[in-house]
Amino acid sequence: MIIKKLVLNNYKTFYGHQELDLDIPDNSRQDNKNIILIGGLNGSGKTSILKAIHYSLFGKRGMSPEEYKRIFSNVINNTFLTKAEESAI
Repeated sequence: MIIKKLVLNNYKTFYGHQELDLDIPDNSRQDNKNIILIGGLNGSGKTSILKAIHYSLFGKRGMSPEEYKRIFSNVINNTFLTKAEESAI
């Protein structure tokens, strides 16, 4: 499977609608070996990208019930907290 694009909507550190283009053009592929490197500072969302791919492929089966509750309740809480902070400024 080749993942060409990842679309995130208010997921962890990716606020709003974010699209990551992971497509490798045919003319730059060598021997059908596809490698994509993701780099960034601590806390910039590298692990979040990998977990988003994992969750999109396996859904709730890919995590424990505690992890599911913790992750998705925090996303909702953080989104509303951020919006409240923006409206207070």
